[in-house]
Amino acid sequence: MLTPPSTASTSYISDNCLSSITDPTDFSHKSLQSIDTISRCPICKDFLNTPTVGECGHIYCSFCMLRTLAIERNCPVCKKKLSDHQLFTSATTEKIVNCWKNVRKTIIRGAEEECRRKRISDYIRKSKITNSLHTTHLNPKNRYTSCINGKNASKLKFAYLHAPESTPSPSDYDENLKFCIQQ
Repeated sequence: MLTPPSTASTSYISDNCLSSITDPTDFSHKSLQSIDTISRCPICKDFLNTPTVGECGHIYCSFCMLRTLAIERNCPVCKKKLSDHQLFTSATTEKIVNCWKNVRKTIIRGAEEECRRKRISDYIRKSKITNSLHTTHLNPKNRYTSCINGKNASKLKFAYLHAPESTPSPSDYDENLKFCIQQ
C-alpha cells in the first residue's frame, strides 16, 4: 500500500509547483521513483516503447535495443552477449507502463492543484497582513479586492483603506482580480 511521505506535506512531488516532471527523482516518495525508473528505457531514458526483454531479463525499447545490437552484441546493462533472436516483446510490461503513465498524469494534476491552492492561500495570507495594517472598516464602494480563501477563490471581499489618498486605482483592482481568476 502506498503511504504518504513522512514530511508535513502530503505531496508526492519533491519540488513545489512543478508543472511537469521529467526525472524519476522529482517524486519525493521512493515507490513512485522506483516505478517511474523501471518504466523507462535505460538507453533513451524515456518511457518504454514496445518493451523488449533480453534473455538476461533487462528491458529496453525495441528500437533502442535493435539499434544497440547493430553496434555491439551485448546487453547495455550487464554486458551479457545478446542477439536479436534472444529478444522478446512484453505486452504485459507495455500495459503496466501505459497504466503508470496515466497514474503519473493524475499525480501531476493533483500536485498542480495543490500548488494552485498554496499560491492562493499564500496570497490571501499576505493580503490579510497588508490589509490589516491599513483597513479600518468595509465599504462596498471601494474597488480593492482580494481572494477570501483558497477553497473558493471566486468569492471576493471588499476592503477599505484608512487614508483616502491610499485608495487603490482600478488597475490595482484588476490585477488582484486577475490573480484570483487565473489561479
